[in-house]
Amino acid sequence: MGVFWGLEDKNKDLHSLHRVLFETYKYRVYKTAYFIMKNEDDAKDIVQDAFITAFSKLEQLREKDKFGSWICTIACNLAKDKYNKKKKEICMEDEEQIFLQGREYVSLNLPEEILEKKELNAHIREQIQGLKHHYSEILYLYYYCDMSYEEISIALNLNLGTVKTRLFRAKKLLKDSLKLVQEERESCYE
Repeated sequence: MGVFWGLEDKNKDLHSLHRVLFETYKYRVYKTAYFIMKNEDDAKDIVQDAFITAFSKLEQLREKDKFGSWICTIACNLAKDKYNKKKKEICMEDEEQIFLQGREYVSLNLPEEILEKKELNAHIREQIQGLKHHYSEILYLYYYCDMSYEEISIALNLNLGTVKTRLFRAKKLLKDSLKLVQEERESCYE
């Protein structure tokens, strides 16, 4: 039973038990959380949340010698939940991350083609940034976060019809803007 001597004798200090468990397993739980979150601050938050959850449900643990795997499972589940929630959040300052999210960059293209695609993506990003905020926000949520109309409606606290209208207008504005730039480029090469 090792560190669980405190659970057998109710007169022992439960706080001491918690401290020993935390010191024993904190690094292992941190590694588990960091593996999923890839962010030090988020991993530390997960460690705290995992120990709070585990300590509040410690009496539910049947096999005390499995505490290490149990708390890592709690941390893993908390990290996955937090990761999935963060995936849906949009940080407009970190647009490059939005463009790369969910896409694996495996290419067998020639370097010129890769460069062209990067330039095109940068140009599209620039054109989206040039739109009014409520249009660019809708485009990001719909295309780069793969959110449905309903999810966008809930996230932005807008009517479903407003979401559809803004997305339609944003696509038209973006299309017109890209068409104009393409025409300018073609006239430069003539």
